[in-house]
Amino acid sequence: MQTVAARFFGTECNETNNKIFVHRNEAYFLLNNAIARYSRRDLPLPSSTSHLCFYRVTSTDRDKNPIAMPIVSGKSTNVETSGDITFNLSLPHFDNSIIYFRYRLVGGDIDLASLSQDPQISYTSLAYGKYHFTADALNANYEPIGSVDYHFCVPRPFYLSFLAIAIYIVLLVAVTYFITRYRAAQTMEMRRREYEADKVKQDLKMMEQQRIIDHQQQQLLESELSNKGKEIASLALDVFTKDRAIESLREIVGKKHSGGRLPQAEVDSLLKLIY
Repeated sequence: MQTVAARFFGTECNETNNKIFVHRNEAYFLLNNAIARYSRRDLPLPSSTSHLCFYRVTSTDRDKNPIAMPIVSGKSTNVETSGDITFNLSLPHFDNSIIYFRYRLVGGDIDLASLSQDPQISYTSLAYGKYHFTADALNANYEPIGSVDYHFCVPRPFYLSFLAIAIYIVLLVAVTYFITRYRAAQTMEMRRREYEADKVKQDLKMMEQQRIIDHQQQQLLESELSNKGKEIASLALDVFTKDRAIESLREIVGKKHSGGRLPQAEVDSLLKLIY
């Protein structure tokens, strides 16, 4: 005979200190003021594999109000949720035995696993992506007695979808291209204006230099003309003086010749000298 804990059977006896006697596949214990016998050979544990199911699946909307979801969702269905989801499981068992629930959620770059006696589990703030939820029912010996799964997804809003991202990339490239062209055109226009301004400055400087050169040339020409005028006036004065001297000599020679003072030969030689 061997004594085992009362919680092994999942049923409390009338008194918490009652002992249970186990011999091979039979157990004897006190139940309702009587002796009860339990034989695993004659009465095997009922299988509840086919009876584990979802009796409620809920999600929330944008205002955090609960929304009822389909209780069956296969891989082809893949219902959509907002990122918050709660699963409620149902497993009929009539012997009040201990049931454990093993949960696992895979998807969206996460792999969460947990073990609990609570037939309800919630997941909140899930990232965008597809998820696969599985729940296994385990008996007191952690042997599986039921399993269910559920497929769902948290869809991306359109502004975060791959199509929207592709549109954003195209728009970004287009905007960058046009901004680059606009800035290039502005830079070229600025350089053109700077070039024109520098050219105008250079032209003004050259015009000023040309004006100075023209003024200097004009002054030089005026100086040369003044010098030439003086030379011409001096030459004219010399010619005029020479002519006067020649006329005076001609008159003197004529008077002396007419007075008989000079011979004809001297007169002729003087006139040759004068002319």
